[in-house]
Amino acid sequence: SKAEGLVLPALSIVEGSLSKGIFRFAFCTYVVILCSFIYLRLCIEKRVCFELNGILVIDKPRNWTSHDVVKKIKRHFGLGKVGHSGTLDPNATGVLVLCIDAATRFVRFLPCDPKKYRGEMILGIRTDTLDVTGKVVDETSSNISLEEVKKVSNQFLGHIEQVPPMVSAVKVGGTPLYVLARQGKDIKRKPRTVEIFDLTVLELVNEGRQKVLFETVCSKGTYIRALCVDIGEKLGCGACLGDLTRVESGAFKYGDARKLDDVLRLEPEKLKQILIPLTDALAVYPAVKVKDGFKIRFLNGGFLTPQMVEMGDRIINKGEKIRILDSRNNFLGLASVDKEFSTNNIRQIGHAVIRPICVLPIKCKT
Repeated sequence: SKAEGLVLPALSIVEGSLSKGIFRFAFCTYVVILCSFIYLRLCIEKRVCFELNGILVIDKPRNWTSHDVVKKIKRHFGLGKVGHSGTLDPNATGVLVLCIDAATRFVRFLPCDPKKYRGEMILGIRTDTLDVTGKVVDETSSNISLEEVKKVSNQFLGHIEQVPPMVSAVKVGGTPLYVLARQGKDIKRKPRTVEIFDLTVLELVNEGRQKVLFETVCSKGTYIRALCVDIGEKLGCGACLGDLTRVESGAFKYGDARKLDDVLRLEPEKLKQILIPLTDALAVYPAVKVKDGFKIRFLNGGFLTPQMVEMGDRIINKGEKIRILDSRNNFLGLASVDKEFSTNNIRQIGHAVIRPICVLPIKCKT
């Protein structure tokens, strides 16, 4: 019929147009995806740019909790993540090591131990928090000599047992002890083994209450409040902690610390200028450069063989942690070594020996 003769050609034209349209749409989508992938690959290969990361050492002010400092820095600079490597009591001042954004991944690898403190022990006072900020529960007069203090203090060198104070961040059943203490509860705590590497009595002040000025170097997890209380009990007069300043946290010194007020005066874009780069903060680990062709492989969690790195004239020991850098000395992450190798036997070792432990996230700069 005439109608069929007119409709069928029209339908075939429409179908052809639709097919061409779908094909063009599919082809254009494919080209866009392919070009985006190529651009992203070139961008990563030519310039790998990471999220803002680094270490900020703060001189924590008195009456600030460590969490207060973290929250203030995070909000002021609009950061995604901020963490710290070790809590300081609100009454304490000194070195607080902050990890900024991507650096939080590496907090457990930072050389933050041992700790060094300079403090004040007040004799003849016992408080419910073990330090001068607490409620006084007992007072006695003291007439202790400098020699007695030094003799008793020496008994606390080496490994000792400490019972965590009720006013501490140690968790029991998922609840911090300080929360339970605020509820008026006194929970039985298991003693912990810590190590006192050095305990130096600097001065005995006899004006008013006797005060002992001291410096100590100790392991992570040592409670200086508990140490003062234990020494006071040994002296027979009781004691509590007065002022306390952390002057060193491993490789991070008081001289590296910046006043919180000074940091908060900075504009957000200036933060990067005062951060300690991760490659410097982790300098205790030897550095190995990955060849450019294998950089992305490592950043994506792939293992490396000795042939994929440039190590110079040195030996890498089994079990050793190493820093992985690119050809421009940008820090990429940390890796562990499964088997000892050196420039002398590198050609004989073909299997994987370098495995990523922790790597920086890739953030392509557009």
